Amino acid sequence: MAVSRSQKSVLTTSLPYAAYGALAGIVGGIAIFLVWWLAAGSAIVQALGGIAQATTRTTNPVVGFVAHMVISIIIGVIYAVVVSMLVPNQRYGNAALLGLLNGLIWWIVGAQIIFSILVGVAPFAQAFTPFALVDLVGHFVYGAVTALVLVWLVRRNLQIKGEQRFN
Repeated sequence: MAVSRSQKSVLTTSLPYAAYGALAGIVGGIAIFLVWWLAAGSAIVQALGGIAQATTRTTNPVVGFVAHMVISIIIGVIYAVVVSMLVPNQRYGNAALLGLLNGLIWWIVGAQIIFSILVGVAPFAQAFTPFALVDLVGHFVYGAVTALVLVWLVRRNLQIKGEQRFN
């Protein structure tokens, strides 16, 4: 089956963005972890055990951290591919705003709905606990950092190629 010109365009645009999204997701994943660690201290070990339990049915915090980073990468890739199709020439300001929105969406969908269901708690039952509010801030940081790193990677690649799409 032949690939059409529009399909090639989507592939050539989306694949580099997916790779950039994975890298940006790693940086964002580390950023949210730092927010958790700074706010919760050693209690983060228990939270990582919860992530591990929800994703792999073990309570090992190292497994939880690995699962957290894999999720961060997946969300970074999804964000990057969607943004590459909807808003391909981003500036840092709108990237930060879209990143904050992305963080809010994943706090609602990921932390308050999916994670709650996986650990057997009603969605939003813990939405206003102290850690949930720290987690909301962490998701905002994740979203903004991931978006800003993504724009930086895309711009850096365009500069290396000699393309000037941004003013």
